[in-house]
Amino acid sequence: MSEDRYRTRRPIPATLRLGGHAATRCPLRVVYEHQPPPDATPVPTPEPTRRRMESGTVFEAQIVDELLSHSPAHVRIAASPSHEQRVARTRDAMEQGAPLIVGGCLPDDLGGHRTGQPDVLLRAERRTDGSWAYHPVEVKHHATLQAAQDPSQVTRNPHQWTVQTSPLRLPGWHARRVQTGHRFAPSHRVADWLQLAHLWRMLDACGHASTWKAGAVIGKERQVVWAQLDDPTVRQTWATESGAAETALQRYDMEFSFRLDAVAAAEAGEMIVEPVNTFECSDCPWRHVCTPKLEAEHHVSLVPGVGYRAWRVYRHMGVQSESDLADIDRRSAELLDRWPPSGTTITALLEAGDAAAPDTALSSLLPTHARTAVALLESAGFARVEDLARFDRRLLPADRWLRRIARQIDNARIRAWAGSSPHRAPGVTDVIVPSADVEIDIDMESGLDGRCYLWGALHNPSGVYHGTANWSQDSAMSGAHVFVDFWALVGDWRRTAATSGQSIAFYCWNAHAEKEALRSGADLAAEVLGVDVRNEVGEFFESGQIVDLLVSFRDQVLTGQSNSLKAVAPLAGFTWEDDNPSGADSMLWHEIAVSERSAQPTAQQMRERLLTYNRNDCEATEAVRQWMRTTPLPSVLDLTLNSH
Repeated sequence: MSEDRYRTRRPIPATLRLGGHAATRCPLRVVYEHQPPPDATPVPTPEPTRRRMESGTVFEAQIVDELLSHSPAHVRIAASPSHEQRVARTRDAMEQGAPLIVGGCLPDDLGGHRTGQPDVLLRAERRTDGSWAYHPVEVKHHATLQAAQDPSQVTRNPHQWTVQTSPLRLPGWHARRVQTGHRFAPSHRVADWLQLAHLWRMLDACGHASTWKAGAVIGKERQVVWAQLDDPTVRQTWATESGAAETALQRYDMEFSFRLDAVAAAEAGEMIVEPVNTFECSDCPWRHVCTPKLEAEHHVSLVPGVGYRAWRVYRHMGVQSESDLADIDRRSAELLDRWPPSGTTITALLEAGDAAAPDTALSSLLPTHARTAVALLESAGFARVEDLARFDRRLLPADRWLRRIARQIDNARIRAWAGSSPHRAPGVTDVIVPSADVEIDIDMESGLDGRCYLWGALHNPSGVYHGTANWSQDSAMSGAHVFVDFWALVGDWRRTAATSGQSIAFYCWNAHAEKEALRSGADLAAEVLGVDVRNEVGEFFESGQIVDLLVSFRDQVLTGQSNSLKAVAPLAGFTWEDDNPSGADSMLWHEIAVSERSAQPTAQQMRERLLTYNRNDCEATEAVRQWMRTTPLPSVLDLTLNSH
């Protein structure tokens, strides 16, 4: 592809400016922010989201205060002056070579149509013209690093599990050190990098960008984690080659220029973007505009697993609705999903087949080393060129672009043909849930800062619920104490079962969250209370006694809907006692439950509400577990085009 993808394609109004979040947001949302749809106004930010944002602001202030305490020569720019004054003061601070600048506002990049306010600017090298260069730094109230859980991960790919960090007391680029066994947390990595790329472009435009095209993120680990913005470490969203990558700056240029084009087109009366269902929709201020339209159209992006990337490919295929996707040949999709990196794409194989005699063996059209591909073709009933006539060529635009297409077709068929009723996944004869003599359903609740303050456990066969909570405002102390109390319960149950010769299993919905809460709790207990049971927790993880019911459900049952517990439990006939059972809202209840400003009856009411909500979550897990064991389900493979 040409480099044009990194540049705008339309005349951009000279007055148009986009901020640092634009490149990471839904293009239509960016358009609506500048050109609202007729007769529509943005809805308020959901309260849980607003509170998380406020919590992030508090965290940023804490990080900034700590940075400033280690840098007496800093410059702090107040938020009260006008935009022009803040820009002037930021420019002055950079020209004077201030080692640390907070609260700054960079000069608008007129040519690039950018505006931006970095959380922190760290001084880099002095340039040959005598000016000072700077690195942009963003403070994020989320985990920035992910630790390798298995040493073999690091051994197999040491480059992937290596980051460069510097401490808050010496935050600069030259103080960075290599940290092995960690990598950028995948959930936020690219979005964080694109914001840094935006700020680096602005620094470059005003003559203060470092030769080292790098920026940093400070997350919950309270470390300065460096990102090299010109390293090709971002997977290309448009590449056909397996593993093709581009730099964060390139990805940013592509995403940012596209949004500039979209806004410019809208201002000229042309809409070049359309609604698509993504993870961003739940918090979007324009969701009331897009969601009814998507639902009325039975839009293909409503099918689980079809994100923005998949939607773009399906659009090129002419697949717009759930029914369109449901109509695609499933066997062809499964072949495409399983196709190995043999050096020959399905598209190339079909082209070669078009030029060959019908009775030609497909193995002769593939490289001699492609034994896996040959075996796969033969197992799927594609042995000779004439067999290729059965391949659904509507799928060719997806070749090497998408995977798990067959699963998306299954979910589309359930939505379009079966009213989203649950079905067994392909290859599943009987839905199986691991069983034990003692079965305990567990669930935890965390506050806005991510720390756990409540563990719940429903013990079976006794049927007794145990709610272990700590309502201290000190989240570190609360997290340490609630972990120690809960871990004592877990230890008692495990020892009792072992003594009596019984098997035991702990069931949860999404074990990643529960394991992370246990790991974090163990760290807090060691740090705050001097109680170090981290090895015991590691042994528990290796014991096989934790059962992730979400994984069991997701691998065996399809519904065409979300796999969240709130969506799945009603299938088992379960309902929550709370009128608004919501994990996000429960964080707000927790704020009231621990706040000194809350009247005692109100705080106590919220504590009881949280305990009831947590108990219901445990009961919901039990209900789904029993439903999976006792409810016969039809196979999704029984859904065929001929029967509908």
